[in-house]
Formats: sequence, C-alpha cells, structure tokens
Amino acid sequence: MLFRSRIQQTMPDTLPRKHAAKPNNPEPIPVLLRVHTRVKNENKRGKYDKKLPDTWAHFALVFDCETTTDILQGLNFLWWRFCELKDGAYVCQQEGVVYADELGKASITLIRSFARSKEAQVEEGCPREISCESRTDFVDGEFWDALRMGAAIVCLNSAFDLSRLALEYRPAKAKNSGWSMVLWKDADKPDEHKPRLKIEPKDSRSAFFNLAGGEAGGRVTYRGRFLDLSVLCWALRNKHFTLEHALKSFGLKGKIRHEPTGRVTEKELRYGRRDVERTVALMNAMKREYDGFDIDLPPETAMSAASITKAFLEKMRVAQPARKFRFAGEVLGRCMQGYYGGRSEVRIRHQEVPVVVCDTTSEYPSVAGLLKLWPMLIAAEVEVEEYSQQARKMVARANPGNVLNPAEWEKFAFFALVNPRTIQRRRFYKYWP
Repeated sequence: MLFRSRIQQTMPDTLPRKHAAKPNNPEPIPVLLRVHTRVKNENKRGKYDKKLPDTWAHFALVFDCETTTDILQGLNFLWWRFCELKDGAYVCQQEGVVYADELGKASITLIRSFARSKEAQVEEGCPREISCESRTDFVDGEFWDALRMGAAIVCLNSAFDLSRLALEYRPAKAKNSGWSMVLWKDADKPDEHKPRLKIEPKDSRSAFFNLAGGEAGGRVTYRGRFLDLSVLCWALRNKHFTLEHALKSFGLKGKIRHEPTGRVTEKELRYGRRDVERTVALMNAMKREYDGFDIDLPPETAMSAASITKAFLEKMRVAQPARKFRFAGEVLGRCMQGYYGGRSEVRIRHQEVPVVVCDTTSEYPSVAGLLKLWPMLIAAEVEVEEYSQQARKMVARANPGNVLNPAEWEKFAFFALVNPRTIQRRRFYKYWP
C-alpha cells in the first residue's frame, strides 16, 4: 500500500480582505516550538532486552513495608509471601515477616512472638511456620534467591517499598537517569560483588527498575523482574488506585480499615499481613484479566494502556513507523514543530467562539481515528509530497460550517509551515462573523 503524507512549505502572508486586522500596533508574542534533535556523533547505548522465557514469571516474591510516619518513613517491618505459578494463579509457598536491623529489642520480641503464634497461609505440604528475620538476613536470603531464580519482585508501590530496603543511595552515573540503591554492603562499603538496584523515574507515579553492576557470579537472570501492581492497574484501568480501590475495582474483598500509626503493635502486624495477602489476591485478579489479551508483553513492562496497545500491534505484525519508515531530519523536524499533543489547553480565553462537542475517552486514539490515520500506520511505504496550493485553498475557505464538521477533519491531516506574522494578526482577528 502506498500512502502519501503531505507537508506544506509556505502559507499566505495575508488574510482574506474581510478578515484583515485593523491597523494596530501588535505587541510581539513568543512562539514556542518543539524540535527534533540529534546529538552529533552520538553513540547509542545498547539496552538489555533479552527476551524473557515466559510472559509471567514462574515465581513471585510479594512484599509490603510498614514504616514510621515521620519524614524519613524508615522501615519498621515488612511481610512477604513467596508464590509459585500453578494452574494460572500464584499460590503461596512460604510466608515471612522481616524487621528493620536497627529496630528496638521490645519491638523485635513482639514481632517474633506474633510470628510464632500464627500459622503460615500456604499451600498444603509447605512449611507452616512463619519465617522471622532481620532486613539483612532477608536481603541476603529470600530476596537474593528470588532474584537469582528469575522470580518477579512484586509490590503495590515498588519505588517506595524497594527503597525501604536500601542501605544508601546515590544518583546514577548517567546524568538525569535516576538513583542507584545499595542493598548490600561489605563492611562499610557497597558490596562490589552484588548488583545495585537502579530506579529510573518514568513520571511522578511510575519508574523503571533493573539491577546493574556486580561481578559475573553476582549477576542475576534478566537483570531482575520488578512488577509494580499500581502501574499494571493503571495500564488496565487507566486510573490510579490505592490498594483498597484497586481491590474494589477487581471485585475483591477489601483490606483492614486502619490508620497506620508508625509503631510496632499487634494491630499493625495484622494490618500489614492482611495487606500482603490482599496484594497477592489482586495480582491474581489482574493476571486473569491480563491473560485475556492475546499478547506477549510481560506485565512488568506494561507501563500504560499505550504499552498494551503497542503489544496488540506487534501481535498483528504492524511494525512501528519509526522502524518501518526512514525520513530526513528536516522532515522529522517539521513534524515535531507541528506536534500539539500530550496536553489540553485553552488558547482563546474570555471570548465566545463556535465549538463542536467531541467526547473522547483517550485523546490519541480518538484523534487518530477522526483524522483517519490508520492507513498510514499499516502502509508499506510513505512519501512526502508538496501540498501548499491545496492547503492554501482549504485555509481560504475555512468557516464554522466546515471546520467544525467532523467529516471534514481528515482533510486537515497535513503539516503546514505557519507564518509568525499571521499568528500576530490573529490576536486581533474576529474569529468568524
């Protein structure tokens, strides 16, 4: 299929006479444009993208931290469950509680006593005792073992919970690429034999996680698999949820109603244990829904609904335009200048203008559908052609009747170079008689 993309080179310097601006002294206004940039002599770093053997990890270590309520929010204790994937669901094989290394003796005694008085909620034939250990023993033991065997490390808020395990942190070596968390130390220095946890923020609510560094014997399979259920919930529901609201959204029983106190008490221990049990239930409910999609995307890489959409396109063998088409930098630069997405703004304030209602659930696919851009996505080839004369004619005949008619919008699927002087005139331009 051959699909031609059109780019306009010039625009008329004058408006139609009936729309001409009154003689005035227009004040200069800034014109801010996006650009397409390339770093000169840039050496692109290869990314670790070894294909995972399974969409869902065969094992999962699920944990949730309870912290102090001061500004540091330091670790008090955490509950964890090690689960195995059986018949499409994660089943708990071992349960444990972990206390902070520096926690007081009285609090540690209470945690140990609580663990001894309860029976682990595990599958038949698994250990019934609840494991109780320090943070250091947990990180050196179950946590490290889970990483080495390729288990998914699952939290509801991974950036927060994982950082509670860190002994120290520092900015990553690459500029503006997040933080490097030290989980293991040898004496007073970071253990060079073990990897560090790298956290690279994607936005204010999600991040990318991987293990970096360490000697060959201390490296782990696939650099770690970290599943943030809050991010997966965002990808499935397009909404941000707390644990309580996420459970309700997936038709599950809620958590214990309790306001954390930042102290170690039996009520806090019951509350934390219930949170992890509900987190496992939520993970299984999400998995059931996610498995309904015929895609090969590992859940820990489903950062948004867009990630899932891209996975569907890959399943349909629709190649991404950036991989399929090659354009000159000049063409891409014009496209970037015309890019007007990612946010909604009001450019005309305090003035009544004609409008048409356009109800959208998701802006990008809605706009793509209204402009009928699907043929370009599935095209085998795209050419750039001159479209100046046609564009000028369309602008000259623009009026509320055709501009506000959705059936006409696909005709505006072209890139145009706008004269800045025209933009200044439009500040004093009556938007239609």
